[in-house]
Amino acid sequence: MGRARTEEVAIVAVFEREVVRFESGTAIVEACDNSTADPVRIKVDCEIDELMRDQEYLWRGTWSDHPKYGRQFHCSSFVLRQPHGRTGVIAYLARAGEGHNLGKGKAAGLWDLSGTDAVTMMRTQPLECAQALYRKKLYLHDEEALAIAKSLEADKRSEECTLDLMDVLDGRGFPKETARNCTLEWGVRASQTIRRDPYKLMRFTRCGFRRCDATYLELGLNPYRLKRQALAAWYAVRIIEGGHTWVPMTVATAGVKNYIGGTATQPERAIQLALGRGSRGGILAAANTRGQAGPIAVAGKFAWVAEASKARDEADLAMMVAGSTYELSRWPDGLCGGPQP
Repeated sequence: MGRARTEEVAIVAVFEREVVRFESGTAIVEACDNSTADPVRIKVDCEIDELMRDQEYLWRGTWSDHPKYGRQFHCSSFVLRQPHGRTGVIAYLARAGEGHNLGKGKAAGLWDLSGTDAVTMMRTQPLECAQALYRKKLYLHDEEALAIAKSLEADKRSEECTLDLMDVLDGRGFPKETARNCTLEWGVRASQTIRRDPYKLMRFTRCGFRRCDATYLELGLNPYRLKRQALAAWYAVRIIEGGHTWVPMTVATAGVKNYIGGTATQPERAIQLALGRGSRGGILAAANTRGQAGPIAVAGKFAWVAEASKARDEADLAMMVAGSTYELSRWPDGLCGGPQP
């Protein structure tokens, strides 16, 4: 069964100003929510100047009462939304028009022409908008209008992608920065990428196998997919206690059966996939010995596995130790300028 999702709510508010910034990257900001007379205080992880004044955002998170800051909203994720009011639309268009000869003056002209539809018109009919501005003696070249339309289309796709990512990630215990990391990694394809393979989240901090696996199942994906079985084998090896790099192959086999279950498991095939035979690097490494306590042998009878990264580190360390045995000692005479051996 999947993990129970934490109850979160969404609010829409216009960012006004940053009140406090902490060294951790978290900030307390104020935003204007039309449902209340007073500004809403939001605690959010964001970069300096990432949030834009007078722009509307959808914020997801939970409410709490802070002894110093009072009622505030703990934001887990946020996304810029296409605005509808005059101030927001003008600021939104001017931001998209940076470097393309569209400032707040021409953006105001577009508002006067199309009102709340100004952003949509500029995105879908840029040449007609340029001609309309020309008639008002606000000059915008066709190539500039097309560049702005491209930027607005990218904003729209980014907003849709981020909203869908929020739906996938929020309430499942992923770190706040996960959605942002996804968009940096895969751009507007991030939502599609994660919905197809939630295990790709494992490359990010604190996005472990169990959390990604629960998301995988909640999304209704194939529970017997061989990749899932291979990751279960790897995870069983990873969490083994005792500090050992190498563990018996049976640990990986049991991991497939325990975490996947059912009669459709294929431990041997799953482990082969995890080993990444051939040119493709794997997540597990294998070795054989002549019995459980015997020396390493190419054709031994007892099979061992280890996380591939740990096996490589151990091999590198062994090579350094072996290499050091061939070096002549230079201490203490060599360090003191005395006779050399």
